[in-house]
Amino acid sequence: MLTHDEAAYFVNVTTEQMILWNPDIIIVSTLPTIEPVVTNPQWRDLRAVREKKVFMSPQGIFYWSHFSTESFLCILFLAKQFYPERFPDLDIQDELQAYYSRFYHYALTDDEARRILNHLPPKDTP
Repeated sequence: MLTHDEAAYFVNVTTEQMILWNPDIIIVSTLPTIEPVVTNPQWRDLRAVREKKVFMSPQGIFYWSHFSTESFLCILFLAKQFYPERFPDLDIQDELQAYYSRFYHYALTDDEARRILNHLPPKDTP
């Protein structure tokens, strides 16, 4: 994490700092989509934006990137995003469905799992 040396959990980062860091990958968590990142003209030259490596963090019961019961799934998700060649057999959807089955006693459908992994709300919500 770029902000691992910061004492605060939530860190404000300036555009200038992002340009200096020029990250390889950007994970968006609490925005509804990646659009504000990928369409920001000030960020268009960031490596992650140029190489289309801007991803939404999954969201199930809560944001995976925050302290929640699903946070450990975020580690698997990030491992697959950052190092896909090291985890060729890691299937995040299978892990997610197994997690929900074991800990929530709920059988996620393939569609529900895909929606969580794509940071989308359940279909039945208004």
